[in-house]
Parts: sequence; structure tokens; C-alpha cells
Amino acid sequence: MKINSISTLTSDERYKFYHEDDVDIVKDLVSEVHLLNTGEILKKEYRIKDVTGNYIWFQHSVTVFQKESKHSPLLTINVFEDISDRKLTEEKFKQNKEEIEFLYQTGKLLAGTLDLYEIYDRMHTLAGKIADITDLIVTSFNSKDNLIRYKYL
Repeated sequence: MKINSISTLTSDERYKFYHEDDVDIVKDLVSEVHLLNTGEILKKEYRIKDVTGNYIWFQHSVTVFQKESKHSPLLTINVFEDISDRKLTEEKFKQNKEEIEFLYQTGKLLAGTLDLYEIYDRMHTLAGKIADITDLIVTSFNSKDNLIRYKYL
């Protein structure tokens, strides 16, 4: 779709530029602006498709600067901030947090059990979450020293 001006687009055409999971957020923003008093700030985060078809995360802050009537903003100030890097960092943090929680739970298990087969099973599961272990095999188990030896092929 070639665009000469965004002002010529219908509402439905504009919503095609937003990520499908975020369309309701944008619609809420549009309706909530009318409820703001002068000087109040409303912030929403959503994704917009760029010219290459990739999505960019934005934080959209809107302030009603002047109201025409009780329900209609006459003048608003809109600020758009690219927060893609922050969202990427948040996602990595979430993944790291899940891995750390798994390590913590595994450590609690290790501290409370002497069942080496259960320990092996949990550690193997953990290794599978952190790295590709398709080429990992157990080469030996020394019951005297309670050691499990691994080898990558």
C-alpha cells in the first residue's frame, strides 16, 4: 500500500501498521485521551511496523494541553520514544531470570538429596535448556567418587 499522507488513511488502515497483539492498546489510548484532564499524561507501549516490515517498540506519551470542551481535547502533545533496545533487554532478563530460578531450584534439590540419578536427570534437563545437548553423552559414572563424565561428540 502506497501512502501519500497518513491523514488520508482510515482508522482501520492505520491499525494495519500496529502489531496485531497491540491494536487494542492503541485503541484504548485513543479512547482514554478524551478522559484526560489538561496536563495529565497517558503512556502506552506498542509496536509499529517500519518500512522494512520489522516491528519497532515505542512508548507513546500523550498530554492534553488544551481542551475544547469537557470531553474533547483541542490540543495534545505526543512524544514517541523508540524503546526497542529496552524491550530486548527486558526479554533477555526474563530468560536469564528463568534460568537462574531453575538453577536455584536444582541447587535446592542437590542440597536435599543423595539420589545421583535424580541429580543427573535434573542437570541433563538444565543443560538442555541452556545449550544444544544433542551431541552430549554420558561416558561413565564412577560410583565410588560419585562422578558423572560427559563427552561432546
